Amino acid sequence: MLFRSKILHADVTSLYPSIIILLRFLATWNHTTNDWDDPYALQRDIRVAAKAIAQAVPKADWTATEYDAEDSQLLAKLFLNNASGEMDSSYTSPIRMNRNAATMRLVGQLILLDIVHTVAELGGESVSTNTDGVYLVGISLKELTVIVNNWQEHYGLEAEPEVVDRFISKDANNRYEVLKGGKTRNASGAMLSNFDGMTFVKKWTQPPIVDEALIDYFDSHTDVSN
Repeated sequence: MLFRSKILHADVTSLYPSIIILLRFLATWNHTTNDWDDPYALQRDIRVAAKAIAQAVPKADWTATEYDAEDSQLLAKLFLNNASGEMDSSYTSPIRMNRNAATMRLVGQLILLDIVHTVAELGGESVSTNTDGVYLVGISLKELTVIVNNWQEHYGLEAEPEVVDRFISKDANNRYEVLKGGKTRNASGAMLSNFDGMTFVKKWTQPPIVDEALIDYFDSHTDVSN
């Protein structure tokens, strides 16, 4: 179990979809407008806008506007992720493109590794890395923020730096974060994700009361590293 405080989280906005759009895997050339038509890019823009609306307000204060925005961004996310998965499916698919899919995944991980490498050069490290995000420590938050901002500008991707007050992680998939002075709590992974109730988008691997009990324990104990 890893327990750290004051971590900078750089979560890349729609990493694989962004690479698909940048490399124009699903775009077609419009000979009338002399430009690319990309309906996939439109769905990415819809998701980003809706997610921003939902995340602008703490979940405890959500109104119908935020709930609608969350539903919209989840639907768009499902569409975007399904498309990237279909690219290298094992069955016949209208958008199957195995070579492009391999390119997308390799490019995505190498691009993300650049942040980790730069932080390591300055004496820091990534304590957790997943498909589209890194959790950075070891040097000042100011330096980490500058590195992430320079990375965004260099690659043309978005990764809003966010300070995590408390970070508890079992592995890359199961983790718990406390942000904004305790006003926001995020949990992911099969062991924790239903701590605030079940939804149709989350798997149920155990009774939600178990998830809730784990989060209560994390919140009530200062050090849970053992």
